[in-house]
Amino acid sequence: MKKRYIKIAVVILLISINFSCEKVIEMDIKNTQIRIVANSIITPDSTISVHLTRSRHILDNANIEVLKNATIKLYEDNVFIGQLNYSGGGIYNIDYKPKENGEYKIEVEHDSYDNVVATTKIPIKIPIVQVSGSTIINEYGNDSYSIGVTINDPNDEENYYLLRCRYKNQHKVYDPDLIIYDTVYVSADTVVIDTIYGGQTIVEKNEYIYLGADEVSLAESYPEGGLLLSDELFDGSNYEFRGSFNRWSFESYDYGEDGNTSNDTVKVYIELYSINSDLYKYAQSYNKHFDSQGDPFAQPVNVYTNIENGIGIFCGASKPSLDSLTYIVKPYVYY
Repeated sequence: MKKRYIKIAVVILLISINFSCEKVIEMDIKNTQIRIVANSIITPDSTISVHLTRSRHILDNANIEVLKNATIKLYEDNVFIGQLNYSGGGIYNIDYKPKENGEYKIEVEHDSYDNVVATTKIPIKIPIVQVSGSTIINEYGNDSYSIGVTINDPNDEENYYLLRCRYKNQHKVYDPDLIIYDTVYVSADTVVIDTIYGGQTIVEKNEYIYLGADEVSLAESYPEGGLLLSDELFDGSNYEFRGSFNRWSFESYDYGEDGNTSNDTVKVYIELYSINSDLYKYAQSYNKHFDSQGDPFAQPVNVYTNIENGIGIFCGASKPSLDSLTYIVKPYVYY
């Protein structure tokens, strides 16, 4: 009986220890102020548009709400250019293209929220000096591809770059609205036509390729595919972007109806943008924020914003410097 009493006492002690380790933390989550969220990337080869939504409370699971009835004023080098027009879906447009080295400001007003202001500058285009590419065959006989893009970085100034690559491809998709007429029989006074509803049609897409940074590269990944680079460690010198992409980037490439298994060529179009510090910081912080999600040991990361009294990003990039490379692409080997 004494042993039984001892066991019961130990169980009671463990339960009391568990309860004593718990601590109730009272959190006072106040109704944080709802703010305007403004997002826009402006470049000299496109007219200016701004996307407006509103922020949400931490406990609010409602859908993102776009903002209508806002007034957005645009300034170039502190000179008023005009007012943006609402086109639906929270998007406001103005038929005006920014210029290189110009400084731009937007002022956003809305009756239900505090006004916000943001400024940014368009950097100068930096030319591509040289491009190079090669093919690497893995142990299974499948290809991956490397790419190198050399730039001549200006001296004594902060510069930031974005490298993106895309390719045009054609492939078949099923179109349920396609009508195909086929003449089956023709005689002196009779024509029989067979009608088929739905069929295969060829579409062309410009698809961006996901670039991975080389192991010794100073570049980082761009959230939407591409490479980010700061000239902090090579200011005023030549530098070569080094990246790579795999065979799956071309997986939708069409080899023809006959199942042709011969090699083919694919042209990769290179786009090098000079971007400002706002876009660089935003992309960097977005990557860190995304990587920290789902990790209980990671420090929370706030995404960079330059919207005064609000949230979002207003940033700029130059026109892209363009070049291209042609790769020999082999059909994928399946095992």
